Amino acid sequence: MSGHEKISYLIRLLDDESELVRSTVRQELSAYGADLERVLREACPRPDKKQRQLFNVVIRDIKAERLQSHWPRLSAATDEPARLEAAFSFIAEFQLGRPSKDELAVRLDELSSEYRCGCSHVDVIELAAFLFRRKLLTGNRDDYYNPLNSNMLCVLEQGAGIPITLSAIYMLVGARLGLEIVGCNVPGHFMALVKHHGEHFLVDCFNGGRFMREEQIMVSVGNFSKIRLDLDDMKVGAEQMIERILRNLANAYERAGCQFEKQLMTDLLSGDGSGAEGPRS
Repeated sequence: MSGHEKISYLIRLLDDESELVRSTVRQELSAYGADLERVLREACPRPDKKQRQLFNVVIRDIKAERLQSHWPRLSAATDEPARLEAAFSFIAEFQLGRPSKDELAVRLDELSSEYRCGCSHVDVIELAAFLFRRKLLTGNRDDYYNPLNSNMLCVLEQGAGIPITLSAIYMLVGARLGLEIVGCNVPGHFMALVKHHGEHFLVDCFNGGRFMREEQIMVSVGNFSKIRLDLDDMKVGAEQMIERILRNLANAYERAGCQFEKQLMTDLLSGDGSGAEGPRS
């Protein structure tokens, strides 16, 4: 039996009366891994509407299982930028249905190389100008709660994302250039924190890479009074950023009515590995 004949045969068995047959089919399809969607596109004859719906559930479950199997590997990452980049690559693979680790690394490498070739010297201000003015990375105001805004590959392709993803791009490209850029949990927002000539700045990557001095960061506390924020208290590492990314995704999927995906992100956030069986609430 050829590959095309086999996949067509398996598709016909997706709604077999026997649970054992359906389970065996799911195992056979799982063996295709990230190539499963491509194999489906090449199937002949094409699956009908019911078969396509069943197939989509299988693909969804397979991608969820792969994400859950990959996620524990984050703890083995050698440093914080590597851990953050790995998390984004796993999320991209889950959402796009294809291996994304090397693809994301190549895109970030290309950005750092392009910047290095065109700059007179490497610093945080010039890099922000390169990413947010020359490359036109910006905030996605029109579709802010789209789950793909947490997908770094999609943000790089579309040029728009949410604050934490844009800040992470700045951080990961900066790490390739030897620049120290950290995340900063500003109330109601997320920014990057840098040091330039001994002075701390917050960088608003969602709004064109705007630089703000430390003394400009004030919040209202009622009665028309304001207090200055302590930037050291707001600095976050890769682990806290990954937690925030998962919370953002859970919220975005809930807004989109995708309860399975919302539960999966919640399970990853809590360390519960049972989400691939479907939402429990």
